[in-house]
Amino acid sequence: MKLPVIAAAALALSAPLAAQAEATSSAHFSNFHYEVIDLDLNDGIDAALTLDESAIVLTAGFYPTTTTFPEPFDYRVGDGTVGATVGGGSASVSMANGTAGLSASFSGAQGEMFGTAAIGHAFSLTANTRLVLHADADASSTFTATHHGYSHAELFISYLDDPFEVEDTVIYDSLVSNFGNNAARGLTVSLSTGAQGIDGNLGLAAGSFATVSAVPEPSQYAMFALGLAGLGWRLRRSRNRKSGNP
Repeated sequence: MKLPVIAAAALALSAPLAAQAEATSSAHFSNFHYEVIDLDLNDGIDAALTLDESAIVLTAGFYPTTTTFPEPFDYRVGDGTVGATVGGGSASVSMANGTAGLSASFSGAQGEMFGTAAIGHAFSLTANTRLVLHADADASSTFTATHHGYSHAELFISYLDDPFEVEDTVIYDSLVSNFGNNAARGLTVSLSTGAQGIDGNLGLAAGSFATVSAVPEPSQYAMFALGLAGLGWRLRRSRNRKSGNP
């Protein structure tokens, strides 16, 4: 009487397991360089860009839900590698000498994996000068009916138009991979000064995410913004200390 049950169990064990849906994403940037162009050869000012301070912020982690702090979470200031792994997902970020690679994958039932990288410099640019930044970047992603990969890379310049303003003006060029498209190209941004020079921040940032949501969750952008905010705060504090401000 028990033979059919045993046979059914054997059949179940021999049947292939259904593949889990998995989303992946990756991003890279490299070849970060700049040009300085003198816009007025008769003003007696030698066009120059001064890089005062630099900072690198790397993060990797997992959000169980969009309302919780990431756990696990790995954070690093400076070149190196960070990573996080959970059941059904992983994320890693590495950076060395201005070249960064990021990846994330996830096939779990709930949550999102993320990795972010940002490198920046505080700068001073002389009057009547044009600054042009260049970098190479690529981003890729995959998605399924239940899981979504998203990645992007961004080249940016931020500065204050007016010393009495609180918010920086941000100029950027970016590329995005979403819903499985791949993107790769050179990024370029430029800033020109007039009769007065400008102080600000410049750099590169990238993010790689994998989630069960149809679109990236706000928490992903919050963590990415946290990395950029920390970078900007670090650089601005360096500039303020040099000028004698708190």
